[in-house]
Amino acid sequence: MEGKVRAPLRAPAAPIARRAALGPDEAQTARRRWLPLVGMEGTFAPGREAPSAFSTRRYPDSELLEWVIVGGGIQGTYFSHLLIRRFGLSHRSIRVIDPYDEPLHRWKRFADNVGMTMLRSPAVHHLDLASLSLKRFAPSARLRQSADVRGERVLSFLAPYGRPSLQLFNRHAEEVIQRNGLGGIRIRGLACGLRLIDGGFEVCYVSDAAPETTLASRRIILAIGMSDQPCWPQWALSLRAAGAPVFHILDPDFSRRRMGDFREAIVYGGGLSAAQVALALAKQRPGRVTLATRHDFRVHLFDSEPSWQGQNFMRSFAHEPDPSKRREIITRERHRGSLTPEAREELDAAVAGGIVRLVRIEEEPSPELGAQGELSFAVGGSRIRCDLMILATGYERKRPGGEWLDRAIGELGLPCAPCGFPIPDPSLQWRPGLYVSGPLAELELGPVARNIAGAHRAGARLEYHLLEKARG
Repeated sequence: MEGKVRAPLRAPAAPIARRAALGPDEAQTARRRWLPLVGMEGTFAPGREAPSAFSTRRYPDSELLEWVIVGGGIQGTYFSHLLIRRFGLSHRSIRVIDPYDEPLHRWKRFADNVGMTMLRSPAVHHLDLASLSLKRFAPSARLRQSADVRGERVLSFLAPYGRPSLQLFNRHAEEVIQRNGLGGIRIRGLACGLRLIDGGFEVCYVSDAAPETTLASRRIILAIGMSDQPCWPQWALSLRAAGAPVFHILDPDFSRRRMGDFREAIVYGGGLSAAQVALALAKQRPGRVTLATRHDFRVHLFDSEPSWQGQNFMRSFAHEPDPSKRREIITRERHRGSLTPEAREELDAAVAGGIVRLVRIEEEPSPELGAQGELSFAVGGSRIRCDLMILATGYERKRPGGEWLDRAIGELGLPCAPCGFPIPDPSLQWRPGLYVSGPLAELELGPVARNIAGAHRAGARLEYHLLEKARG
C-alpha cells in the first residue's frame, strides 16, 4: 500500500436515480444483502494521470450515458438488471459492451463444452434480485410445458443448498433477461481503450461494423471475466503450434460438439471441468477416454468454503491491509482444481466400469507427435496414445483485460497490488466513477468474487454506497 493515501468516502456528485419500489420478497432480500458489506473504511487515491489519459473529444451532457458495463457475461448481465430494477435507471441510459450478441454466450458454451448438468452454486445465486426467484420459477406451468424428455432433470435441485440443474438455471436467466429487456441494451464489440472526459469516461471498442467506436458515460463497470486467458502449459503450446490435435476446454473457439469423431482421447486435468468433459466424451466413446491428472482428487462442495458467504471470514479478510497478504488468503482459500462429491462418485463408477481410464502423471508430460498426427507420451513403464487431447487446466493467474487495460492503468494512475490486480475502495471504485467486479474486485471481495455470489456481493456494495449514502 506504499504511496497510497486514504480519503473519506463521499457520495457521487452526479445524481443517482431513486430506488425503485421493492416487493415483499425483494425487501427481505435487500435486508440480507448487507451481510457481505464488511470492509475497510476509506478509499485509495489513484496517482497522477498522464496527459494521454484525457480524450481529445468533447461530449455534451446529452450524449453522456449514466453507465457503461464492459463485459456481458453473468456478472455484467446481473449489473445491468440491478441498475434498471433497483436503481430505476432507463434502458437508454445504460449500455453493455460484449463480444457476443446474446447475454451469457460464453457461459452457455462453456457449460455445454464440459457437459455440465448441475451447477455448483446454490439456488439463491442467480440473475434475479429476489433470493427465492429461482425456487419459485421451477414449478411454473410455463417451464413444465416447455420441458424436454429430461423434464424432471430440468426441475431438479441437488442437495445440499439446492444446487439447480443447468437447464433450470439457464431458463430462469433467459426469463429474467427477456422480462427486463436486457438484450436490447447490448452493443457487440470488444473494449480497446479507456480515457477521461469532463464528467466521466470515454470507452473505445472495436466491432465487425467499425474499426473503433466510442461511448461516453458518467460511470463505468469493468465486469471482465477470465475467458480470454485459458492456461496453456508450454509443452501443449508447442504441440499446438506443430499442428497436433490439442485443444483447451476454455478456449473461446473450442466446441466439443463440432470437433468430430476420435479413436482415443486424453483429458488432461484434475478438477471438476476435467471430470465432466471426460465423462461427456466417454458417453460418445466408452472405454476410449483417459483422464490424466497430476494430483490426487480434491473433493469440495464449492470452490471456496461456505463461510466466505458470511461475515466472519470476510471480517478478518477486510481487516488485512496488505494486498499481498490478501492475495495469499485468496490463493489458499480458493479450491482450485477441485471437484464436487457427486462428480467424484460418478467418475469413480465410470472408472470401475471401464468407461473411463484414469492415470496419475507424476511430472509434466512430454508428448511426441507422430507422423499420422497421433500423440503419445510415457506414463510409468508404458505409453499412452491418442488422436485427441483436451486440456482442462483452468485459467492463467494474471489480471484479465490485456493490453488496453494495462495502458489505462498507466495513463489513469490506477492503483494495483504486486500481483497486478486492482486495489479498489470498499464501493469497488478503482477511481471515482470507475467500478470493478469479478476477478478485478477479488482483493476487496475475497475468494467468491468471480462467482455469481461475487456479483451479488458487488451489487450490494454498489447499492449501499451509491443509494444509501447518497440518501444520507
